[in-house]
Amino acid sequence: MSDEEYERIAARILTELTLLWESVLCGTRVRHSDDFFQRGGDSLLACHLVTRVRERFAVDVGLQDVYEFPALGQMAAVILERLRVVREEGACNSST
Repeated sequence: MSDEEYERIAARILTELTLLWESVLCGTRVRHSDDFFQRGGDSLLACHLVTRVRERFAVDVGLQDVYEFPALGQMAAVILERLRVVREEGACNSST
């Protein structure tokens, strides 16, 4: 993956994750550095967020991830990394 493609995917993930957060947090505007819980999130909303992230990005994220990576930018980086791993695993499996 080229640097340009990586940056494009990272920006798309951040944008889409921002929209998910704002939806789960009932329209509260969020920024890259915002903490989910400091912006009004709680454990129930975190469960909703995990479900929405799994549906949207098709990656394995759990409730623990929201607690370990509560900032929007942190969560976007986790999703990006997990998508990269899935992509690499898929490439390895298809070449064998």
